[in-house]
This record gives sequence, C-alpha cells and structure tokens, in this order.
Amino acid sequence: MGLASTKLKINCSANKLWEMMVEKIRRPDKYVPGVTEIKVLQDFGPLSIEREMIVKNGTEEHTVRELITADETSKTVIFKLKDHPHFTGYVINMIFDDGDSVELDYTAHWTKKDPSSDVLLPNLEEMIRKAVEHTKELAEVSS
Repeated sequence: MGLASTKLKINCSANKLWEMMVEKIRRPDKYVPGVTEIKVLQDFGPLSIEREMIVKNGTEEHTVRELITADETSKTVIFKLKDHPHFTGYVINMIFDDGDSVELDYTAHWTKKDPSSDVLLPNLEEMIRKAVEHTKELAEVSS
C-alpha cells in the first residue's frame, strides 16, 4: 500500500490558490513536472473531467487516466485513477484557510491491483512533496 501526504503553508490567498487548483484540472503540465501530453476524454463541466496524460520520468513514459472532480465549498480536488493496468487509488489536493494562514495539502493513496505483482509503486512521498513545493513556488511568485 502506498500512502503519502505533504502539507505546506502557502503565502498567497486561498482564492488565488483555488484558481490554480482549478486550472490544474485542464493544465496539469503547468503544475506536474514531466507531463508531456494532455487529452480531455470527457467533459462533465467546469469542475469535473475525465483526463488522460502522458508523464515522462527520465526515459520512461506512463499514461495516466483520471476522473477529476473539484468542490469549491471545501476547496478540494480529487484525482481518481481510472483503468490503470497496475494500480488503483487517488490523489487529493485540499486547501486549508483558517483566516491567518493558507495551507495546501496533497495526499496520495495508491495500491497494487495484484498484491503479488512485481510492479513497484512509484515513490509517492517524493512525488507528492515535489508537487506541493512546485505549486507553492508558482503561487508565491504570482501573488
């Protein structure tokens, strides 16, 4: 089982950060290093799509298909894996705003479809940490 989470304080408004999270639904290449191709397979509305993207890591390329839904009230975006050959799971991006500070939390939970498989889970800790740090940099530069 793979479970990883990173939460960082972000020096920008919760509204600005939410705009970025909504943009990430259709433009993951801006927020996720290694994304080389994006296809919207189904469009359910401004806050919900089925998406396929190609992610390159070194010399390896992987296709990732996801159902994505955002909820503005809770400032949460869920990226649920769909039709992955080896894994099932999700990534949640959530904004916390207590009035004094804004924090961004990314949590990933992936498991192998076949526990006896030799396929290795990606390094979720590193993947999530880098994604939150990259978003923090983008948010604070544009604020």
